[in-house]
Amino acid sequence: MKIGFIGMGNMASAIAVGLMRSKFIDGKDVFVHSRTYERIQPLIEEYNFNFEKSNSDVAAQSDIIIIGVKPDVMEKVAAELQKTKTADEKVIVSIAAGWSFENLKTLFPQTRCLSIIPNVSVKVNAGVSIIEQQTDLENDELSFVTEMFEKLGMVKMLPAEQIGISTAISGCGPAFAFMFIEALGDAGVQNGLSREDAYALAAQMLLGSAEQFLETKEHPGKLKDSVCSPGGLTIQGVAALEEEGFRNAVIKAVSACQEVKKE
Repeated sequence: MKIGFIGMGNMASAIAVGLMRSKFIDGKDVFVHSRTYERIQPLIEEYNFNFEKSNSDVAAQSDIIIIGVKPDVMEKVAAELQKTKTADEKVIVSIAAGWSFENLKTLFPQTRCLSIIPNVSVKVNAGVSIIEQQTDLENDELSFVTEMFEKLGMVKMLPAEQIGISTAISGCGPAFAFMFIEALGDAGVQNGLSREDAYALAAQMLLGSAEQFLETKEHPGKLKDSVCSPGGLTIQGVAALEEEGFRNAVIKAVSACQEVKKE
């Protein structure tokens, strides 16, 4: 299968790099177009991607077309592809936020479509990709795309009404996680650690905690309790976080992401 990328921003580039890292595809089978060749030139040269002169050329060369442009550019891209009919009988995979299957079909009535919202960690094959359940892909096509994104990390297939909250957690969440690592790093530096050591300890702690939860599937509250000895240091830190409204702040942050999506 030949994969095309229309738009090579941060997310599309992360997907392309993750797929190459997993050896799921070969660079000669990847076709890309971006308005700024210079920005993605290192990527093209490192992985031997094919750079095409237009979006229509990418569509013509590809079996699966991943559209990674900003949401407000989708209609312009669709008009270009519809004008040349190069997307007809292809598979369109949109990674643009807010473009559900129903919305995509208004732009690509003759094309089989699927909406996927990945997060940035697909670049290191540890991401989360939310696939909308509603699609008109053939079974073998859906299986191929699902397998492709499974190479990039966890895949969850959910109904349209759950996409917003799911992507607020998995898509916006990495920013909150990076802020948490940075804050732990600052605390380490304040108490005598080098910033490099503090960040490394914080990141590995977060990784290990996530792996422990995913493997054991125990309630996170129970896992938290297992670290908190009676009268110990950890429970003092938990109490300080609660005093500052830690959990409420997280809930509000996710809700704020939802409010932006609804506007």
